[in-house]
Amino acid sequence: MRVIVADDEEIIRNALAHMIDYSSIGYELVGIAQNGMEAYGMICDEYPDVVITDIRMPILDGLGLIERAVKLDPNLRFVILSGYDEFEYARQAMKFGVRDYLLKPTDRDQLMEVLVRCRKEKEEARQRMLSEQRKMLGDLRTTVEESYLYEGLQCREFHAVYQKYRERLKFRGEILHACICNYVEERFLAEAHKDIRRILNKYGIEMEFPAVYVKNTVVLVLNIPSVTLCKQLAGNLESLRYRGQLVSFTVEFVQDAEEALWNMIFGRISRFNRILLLDEAGESSVISNDLTSPWKLERLREEILYLEPKRIQEILEGMFSQFSTDTEAAKNFTMGLYLKLNSDDSEEAMEIACDFFRSLRACRKVGEVREMCFRMAVGSMRPEEKRSVVDMIKSYVNSHISDENLSLKWLAENYLFMNVQYLSQLFIKKEGERFSDYLNRMRMEKARRLILTYRSDNIKDIASQVGFESNPRYFGQVFKRYYGILPSELIVQPHNREVTGK
Repeated sequence: MRVIVADDEEIIRNALAHMIDYSSIGYELVGIAQNGMEAYGMICDEYPDVVITDIRMPILDGLGLIERAVKLDPNLRFVILSGYDEFEYARQAMKFGVRDYLLKPTDRDQLMEVLVRCRKEKEEARQRMLSEQRKMLGDLRTTVEESYLYEGLQCREFHAVYQKYRERLKFRGEILHACICNYVEERFLAEAHKDIRRILNKYGIEMEFPAVYVKNTVVLVLNIPSVTLCKQLAGNLESLRYRGQLVSFTVEFVQDAEEALWNMIFGRISRFNRILLLDEAGESSVISNDLTSPWKLERLREEILYLEPKRIQEILEGMFSQFSTDTEAAKNFTMGLYLKLNSDDSEEAMEIACDFFRSLRACRKVGEVREMCFRMAVGSMRPEEKRSVVDMIKSYVNSHISDENLSLKWLAENYLFMNVQYLSQLFIKKEGERFSDYLNRMRMEKARRLILTYRSDNIKDIASQVGFESNPRYFGQVFKRYYGILPSELIVQPHNREVTGK
């Protein structure tokens, strides 16, 4: 947990910084600010979890800081410290979701208690989010399984494919078998699948992969701990009978997950165009053994890792033209490409993947999917090509500078689907300044141009155009910080007088 302290009194700032061993309660003190404006800049750059702030501060007070900051990050927690025992401050703070309001002089134990509770609540919220992510990843498992079949059907390097997907598929057992059930007519497939699952449950055997079906053959991937159990299972399966079916079950087992099992599966299904993948309920999805899609994805992956964004966009437009109005096909293509480009299985990567898939699911038009695919592809380029990502950020800022909630965190999570801290470091390395400084500088330069162009006396309109619609007073303070005068003073100055920034 990252924490920032903001107070205009030096003695109190120092006391808050040293009165608590933050690391002992799971915190890191990442910034100390002497006013609201400075604290806001730190929030933009450091992305804290908790901010301890005074109410009465110069330039931007605590309530103004909270109002502006919660628009950037609604999950940011504030602990207010004030020497003024007035309900009005607490009431206004509660309007922004603040629940912790402590009076000065601050009691160390009380503050620690609040921080510990914040951490506990944050962890509970995180566990809820992880639970939702696990469910989402479970829902998306079918996509991974389909991708595995697609790729395996096009590749004779079974070892590489098996190793690539082993972690993603999370096989529970080491003793894996391929169970081949022959002579199952498709009209009895749903009934047979139900009976197979009933028999497996009887022996406590789990399916490690969905049942795969091709022309009268069901292929199962099972974890069977003993030869005796294999025989018992085979006897039960072979006894299954279906009215009107010409031939009964025959069952054979193949052991060795990598060499024999997967070769056996793909050897059985690769010559068929139509392959069925059955979920737990027995519902089937069709895998079309398209000889072009997998290698197109692989070739596309190799190409876009080194291409400039403009060329990537041209290639993707050509790919998406085949989808026409088929939004689901466009989504499946994008998911497949995402899995090709992103092999990281870390927790942080899983969070980013969940955000990406959640946004992808919400798309209603092929054009929306194409735009998401393009941004994802650009974000997956080789490190030496990442400079173009910064250009995308600058272009977005230029087009959306009036959005007062614009932040690098939002761009990272909703536009580029990248880690915000990495993106922050990348921006500093490329531009030589923090994103928040760059954004403010762009806003002030545009404000100055607007004032000099229109000589308007309506400062609120100017503030709205550069992202300060809800707080024109704060706009004036930032403008003065950059140019040494207020916007209203620039309006009345002679046209030939040049005003330069700090």
